[in-house]
Amino acid sequence: MEKVKALVFNSYGGLEKLHFDDINIPGPKKDEVLIKVHAASINAGDFIVLKGEPAMMRIATGIFSPRFSILGHDLSGVVVQLGSEVHDLKVGDAVYGPIPLFHNGSFVEYLCIPSSYMAKKPESMSFEEAAAIPLAGLTALQCLRDYRAPPKSAEDKYKVMIHGASGGVGSYAIQIAKDLGYEVTAVCSTRNVDKARQFGADKVIDYKKESPFEGSESKYDIVFAANGDNSISSYTKLLKNGGVFSTCGGSGRQNFQAMIHGAVLSRGKVFFHSFQPNRKDLEYIGSLFESKKLDANVDKVFPKDQIVDALRYFSEGKSQGKVVIKMVD
Repeated sequence: MEKVKALVFNSYGGLEKLHFDDINIPGPKKDEVLIKVHAASINAGDFIVLKGEPAMMRIATGIFSPRFSILGHDLSGVVVQLGSEVHDLKVGDAVYGPIPLFHNGSFVEYLCIPSSYMAKKPESMSFEEAAAIPLAGLTALQCLRDYRAPPKSAEDKYKVMIHGASGGVGSYAIQIAKDLGYEVTAVCSTRNVDKARQFGADKVIDYKKESPFEGSESKYDIVFAANGDNSISSYTKLLKNGGVFSTCGGSGRQNFQAMIHGAVLSRGKVFFHSFQPNRKDLEYIGSLFESKKLDANVDKVFPKDQIVDALRYFSEGKSQGKVVIKMVD
């Protein structure tokens, strides 16, 4: 294949490290597909990889310089070539899916990725909507579902508190939790209260006006922090007997505490989650979209020559949903 254009970085740092370059894309390995990328989206993980922080991440991303030089951890596009052992997709299929943090990403015109990471895009879903959903949607679903089995009956509703309920992961978490039959309390800032209600939250706490930690002790079956900077003990005090706390983001302090508590101290109560690519999970989320039970919550779409502007917009906290890059003209 001829060289393709990608947004790359060769050393850790800020947005100033990013530049466009022409790169070679090898043919797909036996279990991979080559995809023409139509859209991509931005996640907080892009900045972790770009900055190489926290430092422990560099064990996987490269100690002194980045092992993976292309950001972007969601994509939608069209399959243009199959690996020799790929039989579940065909050339011409419109697909979407996530890209793990430790893999070159989707801010590129063409990308090789294991076919098992991809699902066929629902016809009613635009490429931009499809690029918004995978990583955030899978994270939300898996954090809500995988650490405590759903209630045995519809009458026995779990009570769930979602911190950071207005971003990509949080907004999907509200909608997925409602489909799972949970009673949802969303925690967000003032400007996002109406959106949280729009997505189906039964109760919304504006943390700028009241503390979500006061008067809520031993109340919830699941507490999920998609964002935040709070002590793990403040979250676990909210849990009923047998309840679980899971987190996927927020401050480095919060994540580090969750990792330590989850590995050593919590006895099955605290979990730090890193999403797992899963086609069946992605198909379930796609079915919610098709049945109008899930809104992709796209805040803004940028053209591909403005990826750095899009990253800056995201980093400044201006978005109220997913920031998407249109990768085709």
